[in-house]
Amino acid sequence: MRGTCLPEQVVEQDWCTLARVLPMPLDRDALIEIAEEEEEEAKKSGSALGTRRKFDDFECPTCSAYNPQGDFGHGDEVSCAYCGLGFEVSVDEDGKLKLRES
Repeated sequence: MRGTCLPEQVVEQDWCTLARVLPMPLDRDALIEIAEEEEEEAKKSGSALGTRRKFDDFECPTCSAYNPQGDFGHGDEVSCAYCGLGFEVSVDEDGKLKLRES
């Protein structure tokens, strides 16, 4: 009996192989739910707001100090509480913060 497989072992093994290879079918409700979750995640990250995104803190590009501030966004000026340098704030279409020394 060495080296032989029982029929139920073969069926089980084939099912496991198929389960790993074939994607599970999704119904319409599941697809809508996934799309809504992606939209919520985009809102959380701020990329949906683009240049209108506001920030409440930044890391100084010069001295790497953490600076909690009030809401600031594109076109505002902020200064580092540690080194004292001022920066002009710009926010790109993806909602990413960029600081330029002023």
